[in-house]
Amino acid sequence: MKELDRRLREFIARPDDFLVGICFIAELHANMVFAPAQPFEFPVGSQRVTPVFTNRTDFESFKLDERTVRNQDWTQRSVLEVLTEAVNQGFSGLAFNLKKRGDFSNSTIFKSADLITLMNYYNDLLNQVLGEANQARELEDKVYFVPAFVTQTGPQTSTRRFPSFAMGQGQTYLPVFTNLASLEAWARTDNGRAFSQAKGAILAWSQKDIEHPLSGHNRIEGLAGIVINPLDDAGCILWQQ
Repeated sequence: MKELDRRLREFIARPDDFLVGICFIAELHANMVFAPAQPFEFPVGSQRVTPVFTNRTDFESFKLDERTVRNQDWTQRSVLEVLTEAVNQGFSGLAFNLKKRGDFSNSTIFKSADLITLMNYYNDLLNQVLGEANQARELEDKVYFVPAFVTQTGPQTSTRRFPSFAMGQGQTYLPVFTNLASLEAWARTDNGRAFSQAKGAILAWSQKDIEHPLSGHNRIEGLAGIVINPLDDAGCILWQQ
């Protein structure tokens, strides 16, 4: 749960950072939160929310500060379960780490519709890359996390440019990733930080998708191919064209 709390703080501070968002959602699925054992609404202004906690200290402080919740049964539950319950009850959403004082960097309210949209968006990418079916594919056929700079050139068309990674012999490759840990390691490099600052996007694509996109145009001139997890046991695949 500590890792989820850290990821939540990062997301609240940088909600537009793609990598921060996908890592937060991944941790949201991997961890439980402290939550009411049964449907429970708590008023925050005009909103009716279900309080949930990623931090035990905040959880214990909340129970001491709010007399109305002291007799409430609490347990550890998945966020998806609590969110589904809140939607079925018609509540406004989930309130993370409600508190009256202290460090508010992990305290926020997600409206149900907003959190569902966020989870669906990142879940699709996570499942495409980290799903069992994709993990079993050969490297040439796998779907990867692919960093890209996307420029809209029309209502339904775009041009995509890609960061490069030098691999010696004067050749550069497009870095792609099979897991979030390798992607995060690259994001901490100078090129990765520049990518985040430029608000680059992460796509879920195979090598074929990169070479022959169904729509738009991919600028891969000057790149010899893809390099998989370049800061780990990097493997290179040349373009098939």
